[in-house]
Amino acid sequence: NGNKGVVVGADLLKDTPALAEWISETAPMDKELYICSYAYMDGGMFVRVSAAMDAIIRRVAEERKRRKEEEKKDNYDDSVRLVYIDTPTHPHVVPVECKAISNMHYQSASLFQKIFQALGVLKPNGYVSVPAAAAAAKKSPSSSSSGELLCDGLLPFQGPNYAVGKLLQRIRAMNAYLNGWKVSITVGPGTATNSVLHAKLAAKAVKYMHNFRPNEFFLVETVKPLLFIFLVNDLLNPKSRSTPPSGGVVKAADFFKAIVENSWHGGVWCSAYLMRSTSKITMFYYVLDKYGALGVALLMGFGVAVLRSLGTN
Repeated sequence: NGNKGVVVGADLLKDTPALAEWISETAPMDKELYICSYAYMDGGMFVRVSAAMDAIIRRVAEERKRRKEEEKKDNYDDSVRLVYIDTPTHPHVVPVECKAISNMHYQSASLFQKIFQALGVLKPNGYVSVPAAAAAAKKSPSSSSSGELLCDGLLPFQGPNYAVGKLLQRIRAMNAYLNGWKVSITVGPGTATNSVLHAKLAAKAVKYMHNFRPNEFFLVETVKPLLFIFLVNDLLNPKSRSTPPSGGVVKAADFFKAIVENSWHGGVWCSAYLMRSTSKITMFYYVLDKYGALGVALLMGFGVAVLRSLGTN
């Protein structure tokens, strides 16, 4: 209204209860309600803001359920639809085909990368059989659960707080999905956002991720409209896996399939190498790009000299 000193908006961390109350009071009970958990903050604040968003979801869901029970109106919708953007750089249940593609890229890696393979610096991408899937495969080889592996995509420079915050979001998404709520959860690729590029190490590393096939790094202008298309499909397409299957018990495997359906992982799930081992080698690509082969030779010579000095001590 033009008045000086008027603060517009709210603080997710300080005004969490007030935000939950405001949504509960203003969101029409006879309409579908979608809550998008998109907030991001650096470091430990990301865990806090993820917990705050989760608290709002829980409180709003409880209030909508209470109002429907008390007011006894058939047209009331007491469920909440959830929307998340997930990260590929985290443990994920992935199709078994990802491992075959990873092996193909591992075998056809460049000589430069094979040298680091031999030195034990670059490590093969990490896949682990999902116990439930293995048991299902024994019972029924034709079971759809037999095609599941756990892919370890964790990256160290994002920090433990980022991993914990994303885990909190996925736990809430899975709990809601298993209870019959619609959940749109899209795995977005590595993107040149401010939250990624403001960290110097990350900014240098991501520019050279394309050297580790099939990884790619994308501009915000490319990612935003495509993620929006994923979201629209989840909201409007009745065949989308964002809607839990009806007519039976919803299983964890159904939730993992919903994530896979909306996965644009940028190559992480099919990468030849463990992502956190590639981050160490991106510095060599940076030096090669900036100073040429001589720069890499000097850097490697310095590394050998440091290792020798440590050995003598």
